[in-house]
Amino acid sequence: MAAENAKEYVLLLPKERFKARLNPTVSLCIEIIPNCLNNLMTKIPQEYTAKVRLDQSVASFAHSPLGNF
Repeated sequence: MAAENAKEYVLLLPKERFKARLNPTVSLCIEIIPNCLNNLMTKIPQEYTAKVRLDQSVASFAHSPLGNF
């Protein structure tokens, strides 16, 4: 949501991994706040596969220490 509304944002990654366009065959893990899940899933282009990682210890979504997915 912040990136969508920002004029600019910063990606932190090693310079050798920086590409002009993401490769759909390489997994990209992101952390999102729960309120943005549905909105984000509708904006992912069809050539990409997106899924919410499930928590292995309980029958629910995996959550970060901040409560995000």
